[in-house]
Parts: sequence; structure tokens; C-alpha cells
Amino acid sequence: MSMSTSSSGPDSSGPGQDDAVSQIHSDIENTREELEETIEALTGKFDVKAQAEKKTEELKSRVGERIEAGKHNVVDALGSAGREVVAESHRSGQRLLRSDVRVLALFVAAGVAAAAVLISRSRRKRQ
Repeated sequence: MSMSTSSSGPDSSGPGQDDAVSQIHSDIENTREELEETIEALTGKFDVKAQAEKKTEELKSRVGERIEAGKHNVVDALGSAGREVVAESHRSGQRLLRSDVRVLALFVAAGVAAAAVLISRSRRKRQ
């Protein structure tokens, strides 16, 4: 087998050879950059602490999103139910207030009656 070359000998240099050398240097630089990226990626895969921290942050974010969605769901669900609860508590409060007024009126009446009895007894004792 014979090999053919485009150069005329080991001493020859020219614009084609300079371009080839530049291309080789460029390829070497690209390969170095790719190797650096690959090494960083591999280092990251073997860095358990960094992976755990990254996973923790992802989970925190997901949990936060779910909590916010849950809050909105609860607020939406309680929207009409909440209004019903407030209305019923208002009605119950009104009923309780009416019954409290009745009880208060009974206590006042009993107090007045007791005062009348005491006054009447004290007058009888004086006579």
C-alpha cells in the first residue's frame, strides 16, 4: 500500500499547513472544553452531598407548590360552606342572645323580688 500526501516534503510550509495547524489547535481546545464539561458532570454525579441538597430543594419546591394548591382548594371549597357556617353562627348567636336576654330578665326580676321581700321584712321588724 502506498500513501500519498499533499505536501511536497517535510520542509514545506504554506497557507494550507498553517490552516491545518490552526484547525488542530482549535480541535484540541474544543476537546479540552468537552473534557472539562464531562469531568464536571461526572464529579457532580459522584458528589452525594450536592445531589442530596439538589433533591431536597426540588422536594421543598414541590411541597410548597402543593401546599399553595391545597390552600386554594380549601378556600374554594370553604367559599360557600364558609358563608353557610358564618350565617348559621350568626343565627345561633342571635338565638343565644335572645335566650341570654330572657335569662337576664329572669335574674333581674328575681333580684327585684328578693329586694322587695327584704325591704318588706325589714319594715315589719321596725314596726
